[in-house]
Amino acid sequence: MPRTHTIGPVELWIYFNDTQKHRRPHFHAVTVDEQIVPAIPALAFLAGSLEGKAMRRVLAWAGANTDRLVAEWNRCNPQMPIGQI
Repeated sequence: MPRTHTIGPVELWIYFNDTQKHRRPHFHAVTVDEQIVPAIPALAFLAGSLEGKAMRRVLAWAGANTDRLVAEWNRCNPQMPIGQI
């Protein structure tokens, strides 16, 4: 499972074959104590919570790097690529 990016204490991950639980393309933004799961590309929240400043930084980065998130999702989850859902 590739770590896509790190923003301070928050690591962004896209897991391989991760289509069952959330049933939408998404990534995980994880700290030691918290996790959020935003959808790709809309960035709507599917699960979790994250402290305000960290959440704003994650969403700002994700909004500026949507193409990178889409490409990584499609590489890790070819059975459910973005654009063919």
